[in-house]
Amino acid sequence: MIGKYGRDTRMIYLIDFGMARSFVAKDMATGQLAIRKPREGEQLFRGTPRYCSLNTHYRKEQVLAIIVAIATTLSYLCLYQGRVDDLWSWLYMLVELHTGLPWNRLGDEKEILARKLKCTPKQLFRSCPEEFFKIYDYLKTLKYEDRPDYYGLFSECAAGLKRVYGSFLDRYEWEIGIDEEDINTALSISEHDRKPHKALGSML
Repeated sequence: MIGKYGRDTRMIYLIDFGMARSFVAKDMATGQLAIRKPREGEQLFRGTPRYCSLNTHYRKEQVLAIIVAIATTLSYLCLYQGRVDDLWSWLYMLVELHTGLPWNRLGDEKEILARKLKCTPKQLFRSCPEEFFKIYDYLKTLKYEDRPDYYGLFSECAAGLKRVYGSFLDRYEWEIGIDEEDINTALSISEHDRKPHKALGSML
């Protein structure tokens, strides 16, 4: 969702964490926080086939290392589902927003998986920014327990934006056609102009 007031109107928030869970847990032996151990065996499918990672398609948190032949290259599946799988979904969504995914007309999960396995980076990122290739190559190096370099990913996106002479101040699609003065007025609303909201506890 998008913020309602001031500069928050240009901020997109992720609010639904219904299928999310912590990737760290307390080690019962030491009492210290540690990377959560993946559950063994086949798991229920959680996610959207169009955007999910290959690991998610296999419905396993603990799977064998699988080598998949893709054209003349080899792609390695990560041993477990983790933070990197979220980033694969993010990358797929970026492609969808930019040019569309090669499998976006498919509805059957098995067909989508088969298309993902056959799709080369060149086919996936046709007409996409060159930074997408770099992000793709980086994600392939990550293992379950690795902490992704989020700042590095942000920097890569920022570099691409700069390369095409873009700006973080550029208008969103829904702002095109709106008078510039109206946007500036919305951005100028200060914190103290906001109406106070009751705490959740007081509504129960």
